[in-house]
Amino acid sequence: MKFLIIFFLIFNSLFQNYSYCNEVFPLRNEYKNLKYIGKKDLYSNINNFVVVDVRSNFEYDTIHINDSINIDFSNAGFLPSLQEFKNIEKKIILYCNGFLCKKSYEAAKTAEENGFKNILVYDEGIYSWATSYPNKTTLLSKTPAQLKFLPNENEIEKRSLSILEFKEKIKNSKNPLVIDVREAKFRNNNLNLKDIRNIKIKNLISSLEEGKFGDNSIFIFDSVGKQIEWIYIYIKKYSKEKDTWFLKGGIDSLKQNDLK
Repeated sequence: MKFLIIFFLIFNSLFQNYSYCNEVFPLRNEYKNLKYIGKKDLYSNINNFVVVDVRSNFEYDTIHINDSINIDFSNAGFLPSLQEFKNIEKKIILYCNGFLCKKSYEAAKTAEENGFKNILVYDEGIYSWATSYPNKTTLLSKTPAQLKFLPNENEIEKRSLSILEFKEKIKNSKNPLVIDVREAKFRNNNLNLKDIRNIKIKNLISSLEEGKFGDNSIFIFDSVGKQIEWIYIYIKKYSKEKDTWFLKGGIDSLKQNDLK
């Protein structure tokens, strides 16, 4: 009887842990064969790992784990660059933005399909890492990370407008500046607005740093709304948050009638 009780307690604990992981890390269910590492274990043993940031160079330059290497999974050179670490004794840790970001999972899957045996995924993401270990995080080229520049969901939500609100706000603003930050190859759709300026994100950041926007109210849109959180970090740094608005969900989320 005692054995059955112990067995039940162990089984129940394992089941609860499994359910918790599926709830908090929903993509793990899709990538069951990958191996994972938690934040505390990564921090405690970080010198024994090769930590690879699989996000874009822009995202990496904005914020990253100290001493991590940037190898963008979206680039064709991902696997050739990773090959350098294939046969080393250290484990390779891949990370991106968090538990809803597929890049680290897909990067790990691709690596294992190409013969890598030493891959672990850290899927709690860079924000979780930064808030727990600012001393091991570089944010806006500074360590320790100044967490005051990290946006929260409420801040971004308040600045994100529906297409109708976006157009109305522009109409009622004294000196609006509408900015399309998409790369040229992704500008298939466009808003029917006058004087839209096409500015690459890095150029936008340079203009913010140089104070070029003065008393402009800034209205920014991208393809799917994913670049907003990164841009907002710089918006906060250069104190333009009160004068900046975003198109919620990006232009690709709009129906054809909304573009008129």
